[in-house]
Amino acid sequence: MVSETGTVSDAHVTKSSGNSRSDERLIQCVLRQTYKPATHNGVPVASPFYWEPHEAYLQELTGTPHAFAEMEHDIDHRCHKLYPVDRRFFIASNPISMVTVTRLESGEVQTAITQSAGEKADKNAIRCVQDILKDHQDLPAVFARTFTVDWFHHTVEGRK
Repeated sequence: MVSETGTVSDAHVTKSSGNSRSDERLIQCVLRQTYKPATHNGVPVASPFYWEPHEAYLQELTGTPHAFAEMEHDIDHRCHKLYPVDRRFFIASNPISMVTVTRLESGEVQTAITQSAGEKADKNAIRCVQDILKDHQDLPAVFARTFTVDWFHHTVEGRK
């Protein structure tokens, strides 16, 4: 349910991907978003919102887990080294950039931030994920996936 202010007050999976962890991650992502609310006679109103992920996304949730696990591992271990971010730029107490990557049938790769850790961190996250994507030829030809870049984790690790 999307409220009149655009926040999500309730989210649940109506068609499971078959992977409960991925379903829960999807719900958490949806709950963090703000949407343009529906209107009635020009006045914002609460209304249900249904979102059906692209078929490639559903296939990715149940297939080729190893390939994506390797990319997530690389992101977790390389982003902070490739693109260090100054913690003073974080706008949130939980500095995590979530980058959604979609590779279309045409081969075009699209990226979007679905959770922001601040402008500089988000730009670095997109650049890092795009760079690492080039090293992973084992990924499906068509997919959609959200990758998490936890900058706080990386900064603390870098100081050890």
